[in-house]
Amino acid sequence: MRNKDDLDSLLDQLGGPPGPPSGLESEVWRRIAMRQDNQAPQAAWKRAIAMFSQPAFSVAFVAFCMLLGLFLAEVRLTRAQEERGVQIAGDYIRLVDPLTNQGPR
Repeated sequence: MRNKDDLDSLLDQLGGPPGPPSGLESEVWRRIAMRQDNQAPQAAWKRAIAMFSQPAFSVAFVAFCMLLGLFLAEVRLTRAQEERGVQIAGDYIRLVDPLTNQGPR
């Protein structure tokens, strides 16, 4: 067995452990990023399929879509009725007061 001093001197001659090849770290990070980019859309698609495969979520989603459609139809109908009401009020005023039909004097 060698003396500890001899081992230390041999290790000093080696100059420490060899470093990784140049560019290895950047190559590893590039591969990690590439793999994450490829898996992100697949993971989202798999999550969506898993969510819709549950009957409770599917029923809730359909109910939400129906309620949203009814709400938007009601908003559109209310606006149309308001515009029609304004038009009828203007027609009535012109019918009752013929002076509103005359232009500036």
